[in-house]
Amino acid sequence: MPLTHLPTVKFVLPSVTNEAGVLTYFLMPGSASSNWCTTVFNRHPDLEKRLVGCTDKETVYRACNRYAKKYRQDHKIEFEKSLKKNEKVWRPIEKNYLQTLSDHFEIAYPTHRKVMKAYVSMVPIYPRYLSEWSFNVSYFVPERVTEIACHEIQHFLFFKKWLTVFPETKFEELNHSHLVWLLSELIDPVILNEHPESKRLFTRKQQTYKHFQKIRIEGKQPTTHLAIMYRRYLKSNAPFEKFLRDIWKFAQENKHALMAV
Repeated sequence: MPLTHLPTVKFVLPSVTNEAGVLTYFLMPGSASSNWCTTVFNRHPDLEKRLVGCTDKETVYRACNRYAKKYRQDHKIEFEKSLKKNEKVWRPIEKNYLQTLSDHFEIAYPTHRKVMKAYVSMVPIYPRYLSEWSFNVSYFVPERVTEIACHEIQHFLFFKKWLTVFPETKFEELNHSHLVWLLSELIDPVILNEHPESKRLFTRKQQTYKHFQKIRIEGKQPTTHLAIMYRRYLKSNAPFEKFLRDIWKFAQENKHALMAV
């Protein structure tokens, strides 16, 4: 594809209310996302103590908000340094990666997407916000910004391409617990590891979530099957649309195993 409009990543500090909301999402007892609480508490042990006995969403949010406000105040200088480090690490590779991704998926970025915000967050988990094309990166390990940003941006453009191939897909299917979402999480690290340009950006192999690594299809992880399909695609002259149709067929045929976790 010829050079097209490329957005840029803008690193910003999230508001305290934003931080509290994300913490609440991952720490609310009994929620589908609460299996991430250990990851959060390993970074914020004092927050775990504050949440003892908190069971309803409003109470959890208030405790998270108070904690986030103090934490941000106490680490103000460190947050500013981390924001600058994220920027420094990411900026040199941005244009080449974004153009390569657009070429590979055979689709342009939305012209109205001038900026993708990257929130330098105290939350040690990195959610993305698909409706905004924004995502969290790490305050603690800014050197990981390349793998985090590449992973999330790939989701955004992957789904844009997906919707052109499968326009009947509902927006909610692109989010947690749906098969389309699960497939995107499985194929994301495969592409990052196997594409000749993107794999040069990483010093370690990209992985899918640990609980997905427990899935077995014919005795192998689904990413193993998908990597074989992807390498075969790279050697072909087929359009990316065909690859999407092939992996969607694979996902549908193995839906029971994939959705069992």
